[in-house]
Amino acid sequence: ATPGDSPPQKWHYLGHAMWLVVIGELRLLFDPLLDDLHHGDVFVVWPPRRILAEALRPDFIIVKHRHPDHFDVSSLFRLAELDRDSVVVTACPLVEQTAKRIGFSTVARVDELHHIALDG
Repeated sequence: ATPGDSPPQKWHYLGHAMWLVVIGELRLLFDPLLDDLHHGDVFVVWPPRRILAEALRPDFIIVKHRHPDHFDVSSLFRLAELDRDSVVVTACPLVEQTAKRIGFSTVARVDELHHIALDG
């Protein structure tokens, strides 16, 4: 890579709305839904998959909105147990409050359509 080049990106689709994006050393996790069953065990992610939460290691967790298939409290709780220093980013006040109560060290609420510059 030459100066000014963007770092390499890898996009990993993990089912439903969940993506892990790796940009250089930076790891972004979108809408974590770790279990196949969601919405009070009424809906299932298809095809079935197995997510190893320990392998995700997100620097940032982005939760787009409060629908339970994007804002899964049990998934956020498991991720907080693994690393409370992952930064949760959301536009939703409910997601923000919940992430703080779960124990994430840093939770950032940003307005929709707001651009965020991340290190690197």
